[in-house]
Amino acid sequence: MTPMAGSRPCSKWGKWIIIYLPYADEARRLHLAYGGRMFMTDTLDPNDVFAALCAVGCPRLAFLLTDFDPRDPLDEELSKRRFWLYQAGKYYIPERGETVLGGECWGIIVPTDILRSVPDEALAEMREQARAGDAWYAAELAVKLEMARFAELADAGFPNLSRIFDRYVDVLGELGIGYEYLPPGEERRIGAFVKVYRSDQVPRGVKESGMRVVHYTLRELARVLLPVYYLGLRGFLIAHET
Repeated sequence: MTPMAGSRPCSKWGKWIIIYLPYADEARRLHLAYGGRMFMTDTLDPNDVFAALCAVGCPRLAFLLTDFDPRDPLDEELSKRRFWLYQAGKYYIPERGETVLGGECWGIIVPTDILRSVPDEALAEMREQARAGDAWYAAELAVKLEMARFAELADAGFPNLSRIFDRYVDVLGELGIGYEYLPPGEERRIGAFVKVYRSDQVPRGVKESGMRVVHYTLRELARVLLPVYYLGLRGFLIAHET
């Protein structure tokens, strides 16, 4: 999971939320069926989202739902399904002594088509097209299979959480971000936190609290991803800075 040379190894945002935004006709259907229920996550760390999804074997889904740079040609193809959200505004440039119009990026938007479940016949067709060298179908198939895997793990309550946490820490280490924890008995203060880059460096006494963070991140993602997957919801997922 090491990123390609030159790619950004971590998110540019500290915290964000992921919201499902339906098409207008889908919104009316959802209102009738679910009383206008909104599918959204609580506040999450994009780096945690990326590492947690990679830890459960969903690296393409991790790329799609974060602002990380592409790692390989398949990510490059997937980046065509991930759009950047910009907020227009006026900005003063001191060096030029003038105000210009511009935009500030504050999130990403992903159409839900790639996340919805499809019949086995459609998956078989995607496999054939992918084997024939079609990059579009290869990217589509990779995400469909990972969504099926994620849904299966979520339905089972994310078993083997200890192993998932170990992989989560290793992914953060491979990215150069590292896993930071407060040693037992230490007070929260500058310099008290310890950062490690391998799962075998995490003391047993702090692993349990780390597992709760990973489990929380995965459960929050499931709150949005599972309705899209199982109900075939049409629209967009918007991940934006809080």
